[in-house]
Parts: sequence; C-alpha cells; structure tokens
Amino acid sequence: MEPASSKPGPKAKAELAFGRRVVSTSAAKPPPQRKAEAKKTEGGAAAPPTFAHEEFKGDPIPYRLQGNKKMYTKKALAKRKQLSQDAEVKKIIQKIWQAVPKENELMTKQKYFNFFMRVCKMLNPDMEFEDAIQTVDADWEKDSKGKDFLDESTFHDCMFEIVDHWTLDISTEEYIEFLESFLSKMTT
Repeated sequence: MEPASSKPGPKAKAELAFGRRVVSTSAAKPPPQRKAEAKKTEGGAAAPPTFAHEEFKGDPIPYRLQGNKKMYTKKALAKRKQLSQDAEVKKIIQKIWQAVPKENELMTKQKYFNFFMRVCKMLNPDMEFEDAIQTVDADWEKDSKGKDFLDESTFHDCMFEIVDHWTLDISTEEYIEFLESFLSKMTT
C-alpha cells in the first residue's frame, strides 16, 4: 500500500486513525486560524467559547477519529512533553482542579465519573451515553493507576492528555486557548 501523500490537495486524504482507515476532507485544507479574542454574537453579546476542533463539524469523519502523523514525530513528542510542564498550562489546569468537586482534596471515582461524563458531552456532543460510560470507565482504570482516587498531580496528567489530544497544533497558545475555553464551559 502506498503511503498517503503529505501534500495537501483538493482531494480528500486517507490515513489511519485508531487502527481505522479514515478519509478527512480537512486534510485538504489548512486548519482554521484561531483568534484568542472573545467572539461576539450578532447582537453584540459575548459568544460562548469554542474549541478549535469544532471548526471541523462538517467533515464526514468526526475529529476524534482523525489522526495526524505530524503530531507523533520525535520533535513533536518532545515539544508536547515540554508543554505538559509549561507554567501557564499548569496554572490553568490547577484552576480547573480547584473548580472540580473533590473530597479532602482528592477526586473520588464518583466525582471523576461525574466530571468526565460532562467532559465527554462537552467535547463530543453526539457521543452516545453508553459509549461515554465505557470511555470514562476505561479512562478511570488507566488514570487512577489502581488507587481509589486522583490527586492533583494525576488530575494534571489526565487534563493534559485531554488538551494534548483535542488541540490542532502544538503551541502554548493553542493549549492555553483550549484550557481557557474548557474552564469557561465547565463553570457556566
């Protein structure tokens, strides 16, 4: 099988994502330019924040099933790891941690489920309820590492994984914009 061309063109491009062959029309066009300033509705009121992946709602393949090989080069992986320790990224994840319900500064399994079911709905509005439960259950097993709770450090790792998977670019600005939108949606 011939590898997919890395040159964008007018035709849809097929790639493997999560073990499936997918065709993304978004591969044929550059990602939309994101602006950090607040968006306004037609009436002038502040529009609810959006995530960058929402720009691809018209694609025949959901964003969560699309893959991007460029995110997995050695250089990209190193930059992503570095971003997990970025002071601004950590600061916003800490704000999210402060906003989530906890017991004795720990996130129990029930609190985890309540929170991450909301996260599933926020990022994947069309996700079926049963699929969300299965996803959150599998994530709990991985994230809790056999414990009955998450502390702030393991929560940071969970949130960073989310931002890392749901952003279109590897940049501090993109990660911060995603986390700020996430925090805003979570608290409204």
